[in-house]
Amino acid sequence: MIQGAQYNVLDFGATGDGVTDDCAAIQSALDYAGNNGGGTVVLGKVPGVYRITQGLKIPSYVTLQGVASTRFPFNGASDASGLLADFADVNQWVIDTSATKVATN
Repeated sequence: MIQGAQYNVLDFGATGDGVTDDCAAIQSALDYAGNNGGGTVVLGKVPGVYRITQGLKIPSYVTLQGVASTRFPFNGASDASGLLADFADVNQWVIDTSATKVATN
């Protein structure tokens, strides 16, 4: 695993304007981190929110880090720079439990 590797979703095409669906860009950043041994995917600070219209799969050894001022940055409803889950079941989108990797030396 690449220790301390960080990837900003803005570098993968996310806009965080609250209008554009940033799901593909965020998923690309998550996949890139997962395919490169893990790390932290950061929702870069923006004046709006990151809007997604479907669930995200977070690979093993990858952390999705928000930047909102509240304790839980992924609610997006009233907090700038959060993650707005814009689909029917907002509880489905966080973790892909089917992804497993074995750490090796």
